[in-house]
Amino acid sequence: MAITYAIPDIHGRLDLLVRAMELIAEDVAARGRPPFKTVFLGDFIDRGPASAQVIALVRTMQREAGKRVVALRGNHEEIVVQTVTSRRVEGGVVIGDLPEWHPTFRQGRLESHRHLGRPSG
Repeated sequence: MAITYAIPDIHGRLDLLVRAMELIAEDVAARGRPPFKTVFLGDFIDRGPASAQVIALVRTMQREAGKRVVALRGNHEEIVVQTVTSRRVEGGVVIGDLPEWHPTFRQGRLESHRHLGRPSG
């Protein structure tokens, strides 16, 4: 019987993601290495200092494990997608239109996402 591990919001905390994966590896080993799946419940970004590294690690895990790793998009990722897809360039700077439904991002929380941006052009 396959085991499913669910990983909740990581919010840019690579240290917590690495620790969660270590705990999963320990548990799988203790159970005799049964088949398992890891499901990430979204919110990989925001708040923590390593959002880009968290996304890179999860994507690497998906490439290596295929369908055994499922990564769902959370509301924080949706906000960035909406911002990037509604972008415009003003004075050589890419500006994204933040969704009206998320007022906390209009109060400066987008700063933690700057490293996820892409160059203008």
